[in-house]
Amino acid sequence: MPRDIEQDLPQFDEIDYAEISQFFTRTGAVELISLLDNAGYRFDEIDEELDVSRAVLNDRRAEAYGLGLIRPAQTLQDGKVRRVHTLTTLGSQIKREMRAIGLVQTHERLRGIRKEYGKQKEEFRDWVDDPGELQHDVEESLKGSAPPELFEDDDEKE
Repeated sequence: MPRDIEQDLPQFDEIDYAEISQFFTRTGAVELISLLDNAGYRFDEIDEELDVSRAVLNDRRAEAYGLGLIRPAQTLQDGKVRRVHTLTTLGSQIKREMRAIGLVQTHERLRGIRKEYGKQKEEFRDWVDDPGELQHDVEESLKGSAPPELFEDDDEKE
């Protein structure tokens, strides 16, 4: 067994199972462990991926360190040493269970949907910010040339 893995093995008699259980009831905890892996993420990358405040993320990260779920690591990227956060053996085992029940996959889809929503919202805001486009589209709708589905409510479609 590689040396770094040996040092990472949890001392089972020292694990606070009740505190780990409590940790996963807190905002951002499940998401943090679901995201992390053994390659590691920088704090700013984690912040970009998770839908929690930086303060909450800092708290969860500190708690996860304290519980032995994550650890600091270094990786070389683009010729620079980067500090990253990775899962420990215990954290990896917990993530395996999360994956087995489909939680990791669902979280990945949720993150993708949030990104897609963000792009579409930005596109909409760009449209709204252009008075010429807005005026043109309103005028076209009044002439009856706009597709009727543009003006249907979601409730009416059901």
